[in-house]
Amino acid sequence: DPERARTMIHQLSDFLRGTIRKDTSLVNLDEELDHLQLYLEIEKVRFGHRLKTKIEKSESCSDTKVPLLLLQPVVENAIKFGLYDTIGETIISIE
Repeated sequence: DPERARTMIHQLSDFLRGTIRKDTSLVNLDEELDHLQLYLEIEKVRFGHRLKTKIEKSESCSDTKVPLLLLQPVVENAIKFGLYDTIGETIISIE
């Protein structure tokens, strides 16, 4: 599916650009969640219907500063240990 592949390439480039960003070590939670969403979209291409995600946050937390790439390794572990050995749908929920 060329269109889906093109979308994933754009998401991958945006994700990688975010990982090498060195201008700050702290970002707003919204920025961190946007970056995490790019990672999750790439993984959804990989795992298809098996991977579902749910992200909820309080609006009062939007400007909270967090370390860049704080959540991605945690979600990566959730995928690795919660999805690799299953054939059914897995939901990763972040609150």
